[in-house]
Amino acid sequence: MKHGILYFTRKELRGITFFFVLTLAIYLSVHFFLSQDQNHTEVTATKVAAAEKVNDEIEDMDKSKNSFGEDFSPKKTESKVTKTKENKISFFKFNPNTASKDSLMALGLSSYAASNLIKYRSTGAYISSVEDFSKIYGVTKNNVEALTPYLDIPTKKSVIEAPKPPKIATKTLHFIDINSANPEEFAQISGIGPVLSERIVKFRDKLGGFISIDQVDEVYGINDTLFLDIKPFLLMNDGTVVKIPINSATYEELAAHPYISKKLASLIVNYRSQHGDYLVVEDLRKIKVLDEDTFIKILPYLSL
Repeated sequence: MKHGILYFTRKELRGITFFFVLTLAIYLSVHFFLSQDQNHTEVTATKVAAAEKVNDEIEDMDKSKNSFGEDFSPKKTESKVTKTKENKISFFKFNPNTASKDSLMALGLSSYAASNLIKYRSTGAYISSVEDFSKIYGVTKNNVEALTPYLDIPTKKSVIEAPKPPKIATKTLHFIDINSANPEEFAQISGIGPVLSERIVKFRDKLGGFISIDQVDEVYGINDTLFLDIKPFLLMNDGTVVKIPINSATYEELAAHPYISKKLASLIVNYRSQHGDYLVVEDLRKIKVLDEDTFIKILPYLSL
């Protein structure tokens, strides 16, 4: 079979068609990737330009300050505030014994140090020197160095006041002999009325006489405060007392003494009845229930 010039067999047509499609596919692929690469390049360039612009603006802000010369950086602002607070400390003459807490803190002391100083003063203590001031808890070495020139501590004439005379004084301003004074004489002392004066005399008579001024403090109704007030006006010229003879005294006579209980009076009489007369007063120590303190207390009032 003869073929014309443009005649192709079916197999050849398939080959031509495949080659054409392949060529077209390659062309389109190349064109697509070139287009994507160009777009990517343009986007990247745009981002780089934007980033460089932002960076330039940041650098300009770091270099710039406002018209007052202040830096707007957060850290510098914070530092400025702290510095401003520190600058609020003021210095002036002050007496650490009278200054208020606000004044002490205005001078630079911490709240803790100011409170400790006030507590120290409240105990009655007095700050008389820089050394005393430096010992307050919370007061730093810097505080001491900065405030020493401003300490204004007046000289304290007397930390402890001279003792005042007793509030209770004798009406007649004369002394009383406790072993010879009668109730009217005791009543001359302010604070000792007719009731107490009668009690003092009755107690003295029951004892047989005072052997010590301190025994007046044992009278019912006289407390320690009153006794200390009247003691300077009491005298004891005669210490002679009436003694109880233990070998002849009755139970009633012994029990009537303020220092001898009824039980002890009974034991003294019973022991004498069982063993005979006492040879010496110290034989009373043989009574087991008689303690040494009581024996010493009654001894001046006993005899054989």
